[in-house]
Amino acid sequence: MNYSIFFRLKISPEECLLLHGFPKGFKLCGNEGQRYRQVGNSVSCCIVKELVNVFKIWEFLLVKENAKNLNKIDNEINNPTDFSINTYFLWVKYSPK
Repeated sequence: MNYSIFFRLKISPEECLLLHGFPKGFKLCGNEGQRYRQVGNSVSCCIVKELVNVFKIWEFLLVKENAKNLNKIDNEINNPTDFSINTYFLWVKYSPK
């Protein structure tokens, strides 16, 4: 196989900034290696915003799941025939602090 037809294309630090979501005119200081390092150490705002949205969804689902567990445990406690020590421990675990 002839590998001479393959070559690597290197993107500039400015193109890296655009991929990270920085505005087009954003400038970095230093030589090319330092600029690559600065871009590599940066945090993309659009990715952080999406992560916050994911965490909000997780928090909502956890609260919803805990509410389901509390309702189930409350029903078991109100019906003394089905009450067990495990139900008590679950109630303690999922009760709001």
